[in-house]
Amino acid sequence: MSSAGGVLVRVYARVEYGSSRSSSNGGGDSSEVVSIAFSRACTPDEVLSVFLAAANVGGADEAAVSLRLQGPDGAILPIGPSLQPNSKDPKSIYKLSVKQNRVVAYEALSDVAEQLVQSTTAARPEEIEELKKAVGQLKLRLEGSSSQPKKLVKYKVNPRYAKDNKYEFTPMTKDYLRQTNFDNWQFDTNEILSALEFMFVDLGLVNKYKIEIPTLRQFLCAIRDCYNENLIAALTELAIVYNDASPLENHHAAVLFTILSKPEFNILKALPDSTYRELRKGVIRCILSTDMAKHGDIMATFKKTSEAFSYDDADHRLLLLQMLMKCADISNEKPWVEALLEEFFCQSDKEKEEGLPYAPFMDREKVTKAGAQIGFIQYVMLPLYDLVAKVVPGMEQAVIAPIKESLQYYKAMQEREKAEGKA
Repeated sequence: MSSAGGVLVRVYARVEYGSSRSSSNGGGDSSEVVSIAFSRACTPDEVLSVFLAAANVGGADEAAVSLRLQGPDGAILPIGPSLQPNSKDPKSIYKLSVKQNRVVAYEALSDVAEQLVQSTTAARPEEIEELKKAVGQLKLRLEGSSSQPKKLVKYKVNPRYAKDNKYEFTPMTKDYLRQTNFDNWQFDTNEILSALEFMFVDLGLVNKYKIEIPTLRQFLCAIRDCYNENLIAALTELAIVYNDASPLENHHAAVLFTILSKPEFNILKALPDSTYRELRKGVIRCILSTDMAKHGDIMATFKKTSEAFSYDDADHRLLLLQMLMKCADISNEKPWVEALLEEFFCQSDKEKEEGLPYAPFMDREKVTKAGAQIGFIQYVMLPLYDLVAKVVPGMEQAVIAPIKESLQYYKAMQEREKAEGKA
């Protein structure tokens, strides 16, 4: 593992099995607290391997189970190097659920049934057809026994899959990926690559921009590699490079177009130069719009524009794209809360040590998770989404309602904390 030199993180999790597999694998009780240690220098896949080992899952079993990690408050947490440490305190222990992958179970049963069909040479055709129908009905029962979508893994290849797709998704998963509130945390890193490829095809981007599939896959892998390697320089260095003008956002745009400058990654190479220049200008504007220092100005401009919005107006469309990018940028709040707060706290700790001014919302001595999220949802998320909903139809139930549910969730958490004397 590439953990040498990294900060060691230790977490405690109660492992709960969704079936009797723990006893069959020598795991003991169906619920036990385990200590899990990993380095900040580990890759997400390496951390996942540690969690699989802690759950007594290995070898061929890995494809037959799925892991879900939840915090003490029930929020789903990403299993990766950014996971925050906790303690043995029962109120701090994470929950690691290990569930049997019913689709894998179906595949195994289907293989057996197929062998049975092939070996039943003396059976009448109608009997064989009845057996096939029974297997199909069993598949439907297995898929309907959980509200979570199923991913049908056909085969595995090298992560840089340039010639053959790594996963073939079931129709159920394809429909799920088309929903506005699909949960990306139940897909591993490489499954996400296949999911993104599916979206590029399903949304018509591959045809519209004449993107070659091998190039798209190389591009997605390059994006993943840049993301996982955390190559972003210190904020002060970027501020010097970009003259204090949206340093992180400018860096993100620069990295993107550096990747696209290489022929093997350039998914836009079929575009005429004039179209490419316009697209580049729009992409950069969208990325820079995620700088929260510009939030108030962009909101004010769109509020005025929304009163007479026209899809025929190119400037209106570009402004809407900026707003949608801002929505996407802050949409996945629950899994990132712990990591984001810790990042804020570490920054304010360093600023305190150096005698620099620090933002009150980054002070670990004053900020609570519930309080931070209530303020963020009330004053940032909801006003943003409500404003976009004036132009984009169908957002109330599909998007805004779940945000309001999250707001009530954190308000209830805050009340519990006050009752326990924590706030």
